[in-house]
Amino acid sequence: EIATRSATFSMDTTGGSAIVMAAIMALHRRKKTGKGQLIDLAMGQTILAGLGEAFMDYTMNGRVQESLGNRLPAAIQGCYRCKGEDAWIVITLFDDGDWEAFCKVLGNPAWTKEAKFADAPGRRRNQDELDRNVEQWTSGRDKYEAMHLLQKAGIAAGPVLSEKDCYEDPHVLARDFFKEISQQWCGTHRYPGFAWRFSRTPQEVKLPPPGLGEHNEHVYKKILGKTDEQYAELEKEEHIGDVYGPNIM
Repeated sequence: EIATRSATFSMDTTGGSAIVMAAIMALHRRKKTGKGQLIDLAMGQTILAGLGEAFMDYTMNGRVQESLGNRLPAAIQGCYRCKGEDAWIVITLFDDGDWEAFCKVLGNPAWTKEAKFADAPGRRRNQDELDRNVEQWTSGRDKYEAMHLLQKAGIAAGPVLSEKDCYEDPHVLARDFFKEISQQWCGTHRYPGFAWRFSRTPQEVKLPPPGLGEHNEHVYKKILGKTDEQYAELEKEEHIGDVYGPNIM
């Protein structure tokens, strides 16, 4: 991953998106010309296109950007400890309207009226101190309680969810996101389901997560058209297999 002051990008994400777009363009050209082509893609290069601000800052100002962690350059944002063990909430204040609403939710404590917090530039310059004051408020409240209070006031806020929290989240449960699936190697568990729904096309899980090499024969023989002899040779060369190496598990 590459992090800048403005954002963090994952090469898994940019690389995956880029290869899909490249493949579509290559297929489009093949449709027009009848000729295919090799796509030579470096994941590291796909991520650089998303770092325009950092490159401009360097070429114009000679400045190398540093990570802002949980912060944003154009807003007040932070991840604050809440009541309970390892409980956190993320809060973002985009403008003066958000700041005024936020102060009202907190009960307009004296520190919110200090001159150094009177405008957005001042709040950004003094965000370390501001964060300490905010955490005094969040640390005494359950993360969901704080979320509801802030969201009711129109403030962008959300709890940091653990795996347990995700499984128990009312919104996720109401959307029937997790699907119960049985697999011969590890039994029955709830797995992440579909990220979206279609209005007219029902979605269902037809197969459990595959085991190592479980579908080798189908892919190589039915889809790729390999003969039994060719398939056996691939197994012999250890190009494919269905047994984990001794150093695994």
